[in-house]
Amino acid sequence: MDKLFHYLEFWKNKNTKIIITKHNELPHSKKSKILIAYQNIYKYADVIIHLGEKSVDNSTFNSIRNSIIPHPLYENLPNTLTQLESRERLGIATDRFVICCFGNYRNQDELNLTINAFKKFKDSKKTLLTAKWPKLFGWKKEPTKRLKHEIYLKRKHFDKRYCLNNIEYVSESDIQLYLNACDIVFIPRIDTLNTGNIPLAFTFGKVVVGPEIGNIGSLLQRTGNPSFIPGELSSVEQALNQAKTLVLADKGQENYRFGKQHWNVNLVAQMHLDLYKDLILNNDSNK
Repeated sequence: MDKLFHYLEFWKNKNTKIIITKHNELPHSKKSKILIAYQNIYKYADVIIHLGEKSVDNSTFNSIRNSIIPHPLYENLPNTLTQLESRERLGIATDRFVICCFGNYRNQDELNLTINAFKKFKDSKKTLLTAKWPKLFGWKKEPTKRLKHEIYLKRKHFDKRYCLNNIEYVSESDIQLYLNACDIVFIPRIDTLNTGNIPLAFTFGKVVVGPEIGNIGSLLQRTGNPSFIPGELSSVEQALNQAKTLVLADKGQENYRFGKQHWNVNLVAQMHLDLYKDLILNNDSNK
């Protein structure tokens, strides 16, 4: 950690411009050294790039330049499979309404949110699709909870309502399997500032449901996708029902068009490039 700050000081003293992209308020890891880095690294920044308006509004670094540049679409990911082909490979029937949770579960609360939300959602043809399903969250001393969780994990073999995969790493070529197979993407985050799952869903033309927190909530509201209040199951149920209606109204394709217009890779890259050029020009003019 000392070496990190040493090098930051070194480059700062050479009048180098330091740009930081704010992905999270706090690190996913609870290691103290990483937390110290989060708390201290911003003082070296000339610019903080935010992925949405909410984190700018809540920024405590008012003396530092704040700039908003959105997360780009995942336009380079393979997208050659149809929904039918994707479902055949995953063993999901064509008549199912599929809710996909893509990515890792970071804690028990996120897992509980997914399970309870899926139970609340009333659809006789519903299927929960996951790429990553945790085996344990420190339940070694709680055999009842462990058994219940393991039963959930094995349900994909005999229950059409569940297609619970537990893949350590989903290859880029296989991401399309999950996104093309589903009808909606569900984001079970509780205290996260940003998520790449919104642009990921938009890349594949899907409706997104997520929490009213951080930039996630503001992006969903801005684009007309359903959001919910974490901890209020009635809110989650309402958001899922709204998402189902939006699927029938072809909202997914509207999301795709929005993403192509506002979040395409070339546009986002140009926004970064313009920021760098502006910093260099201002630096030269101040010499």
